[in-house]
Amino acid sequence: FDKGFAIGGHRAYTEYRGDLKLREGVAARLSTFTGCQIDPAKNLAMIGDGRLALMTAQVLSLSGIEMTVIGKHPEKLELFRPYARVMTLEEAQNSDETYEYVAECSGHPSGLLLAKDLVRRQGTILLKSTYAGEMSFDMSYLAVQEITIAGTRCGPFPPALNLLQRGMVKLPPIELHDLSEMEQAFHSNAFKAGFRIGTK
Repeated sequence: FDKGFAIGGHRAYTEYRGDLKLREGVAARLSTFTGCQIDPAKNLAMIGDGRLALMTAQVLSLSGIEMTVIGKHPEKLELFRPYARVMTLEEAQNSDETYEYVAECSGHPSGLLLAKDLVRRQGTILLKSTYAGEMSFDMSYLAVQEITIAGTRCGPFPPALNLLQRGMVKLPPIELHDLSEMEQAFHSNAFKAGFRIGTK
């Protein structure tokens, strides 16, 4: 959803995206492979349990890599089980496990800080999130540990269309509400809820 407004710290999105945006999203996930040489014999952690992370998990799972998805919401993490092992944020913070690759898909600067803690020496952080404003980050640690950050954004459309046409990447439906149902929308337990506008 491209346009939205914030209420009480939450963000509500208007009904705007169609198949074109889904295609662009899958193509952007495929850029993970073109922007970094991923060895499927290694392990990978993904930080985030939203739509960005779910698309990325489905695409990365096609490589056969051992993947762990880390998120805040146990109910959302259930959707990732067909593609990866799941772990809550608290479990990840209390674990000594490290990863060759860490994909940051949380959309929050704290995700990058967690990625720094999870990636092993000479490993790679796959940065999929974009953040508003600037953030403080210890770049010296990356140099000492020889950690690579690979930021990827846009990707190839033809293979993205191929995956969508074959049903290999799917997202749960967005629960749409009328504007008069604002309270229900913001308190919905759906994976993603939004508002229906411009319809009769």
